[in-house]
Amino acid sequence: ATTGTTVGHALDRVLIEVIPKKAPATQREYIRYAAALRPIFADCALCDVRPTHIAQYLDMSSAKIQANREIALLSLVYRSAIKWGWCDTNPCLGVERNAENRRTRYIEDHELETLREHASDQMRAMIDLVYLTGMRKGDMLKLRLSDLREDGIFVEQNKTGKRQIFEWTDALREVVDRARGLRRRVGSLYLFAGMNGQAYTSSGFDSLWQRMKRKTGLEDLHFHDLRAKTGSDSDSDAAAAKLLGHADPRTTRNTYRRRG
Repeated sequence: ATTGTTVGHALDRVLIEVIPKKAPATQREYIRYAAALRPIFADCALCDVRPTHIAQYLDMSSAKIQANREIALLSLVYRSAIKWGWCDTNPCLGVERNAENRRTRYIEDHELETLREHASDQMRAMIDLVYLTGMRKGDMLKLRLSDLREDGIFVEQNKTGKRQIFEWTDALREVVDRARGLRRRVGSLYLFAGMNGQAYTSSGFDSLWQRMKRKTGLEDLHFHDLRAKTGSDSDSDAAAAKLLGHADPRTTRNTYRRRG
């Protein structure tokens, strides 16, 4: 091991060599987590950090779930440092993470209908598209008309970089035809666009969602719960995993297979 090499040195190298290979959304998250880790660990020699220090960090953090993510990045830093010969052990291994309460909210069929009844024509098409495909909000918002191909809807997932084709069904064609028929600014490239013809920002869409949700009385619903309903209503874990684009069916089963 290279005695005296700091966590900061290893973190810098990971940000240069490892993180750019991740999906864009993951890169942004890791950069944020790295900024949180630096004040505590950057000046520490890699070999000086002990599991007890990791446990203290997790325990003292006010943002318990984010602290788990930050330590996951630190564990990646140590795995990389071991590969480079900079240290011999990973102090993050075996340290219990903060408890995370898994979200279990399932949208009942009648609640989905309530949402649709109170939605604008555009929002209703968005809801229907996400329910049929399980598409993430960010991927739905950036859909371009050019993504509507002969064999289906093409999506390159912003979160993972994975490419998917959602094959056409009669129901999916009906929703997309309805969305394409909405009034839009001439020359807009997007399936769902604001008044300016551009794609909605995440915060802009969230404002529309919250406004609609207040009319329904379903204040505890998240838009992401639609994706979970898609996973829950699929015939099997394998079918849900394929639709949602998960490489590991356990992710689907643990997070997206909810029951009412």
